[in-house]
Amino acid sequence: MVSAPSFAFAQKMICVKEKDSGQPIPYANIYMDDAVYYTDKDGALELPNKASTIRISHICYVDTILNLAELKGNDVFISPKTYQIPEITIGKSSHGNRQIGPMWKKEHLYYGGRSGLLLGVFLPYQQEYEGKLVNSIVADLYHNKKLVGNYDEIENAVLRFDLRLPDAQTKAPSSTSLIGGGVIYDSKSGGSITIPLESPIVFPRTGLFVIVEWIVKGECKETVLYNPHIRMSKSKSQSVTWQKRIYRQENWMDWNRDEAMQNLQSSIQAKALNANIGVQIY
Repeated sequence: MVSAPSFAFAQKMICVKEKDSGQPIPYANIYMDDAVYYTDKDGALELPNKASTIRISHICYVDTILNLAELKGNDVFISPKTYQIPEITIGKSSHGNRQIGPMWKKEHLYYGGRSGLLLGVFLPYQQEYEGKLVNSIVADLYHNKKLVGNYDEIENAVLRFDLRLPDAQTKAPSSTSLIGGGVIYDSKSGGSITIPLESPIVFPRTGLFVIVEWIVKGECKETVLYNPHIRMSKSKSQSVTWQKRIYRQENWMDWNRDEAMQNLQSSIQAKALNANIGVQIY
């Protein structure tokens, strides 16, 4: 009896690095055909040998298209974006810290994370925020141990929190980070968390998006849920939450226009829902 040989695609290792410094770039996106991947915390990723052309994307770096047949060695170098961040002013305030954002309601609602999912909550400018400094990002997390729906398993993800301005045309989160690419949160704990910023920024008059992104090294899979989830709260007005599903290679979508979110809101008799994310100002 002769057994048919089994074949497996060999793996090709790449390491994404900054062109100027040579430092590894953690958690960059790699686009290959219809699949999207994340590099690990050391900028490394194994790709199937069938990969021919990839696109490398990171909010702080220029998108780079690479023909793998032309790659010598494993290192891939990409260039930082050049842009001007709004001027940062450091100072003292006579008032204490204050949280702003849809964070105040404790309800049994939560949004399951997936690798390659981004949520953005818009915080509009108000006159009372003039000159106030944003010194922390706040979020309400939830760890779920039970599967609900057609999902394979629940695993743990790394979260990347970021602050961005709204895009002048689309009103969606822009592609420029105000805090150097974001802050990584890697903890198994849930509940209300506070993530201090290395340098406070003035609350911008354009308003501000607070972003949370779920990251797991390797291929992004829609059928796997990841902890921590983000708690949600009901709102009496329109939602200020947007989402972007990298695993579907979609653009930002306002929850007010998302069909699945509209169906969920109807089923629980809520006018609108928001992700429990915000900032702390002083």
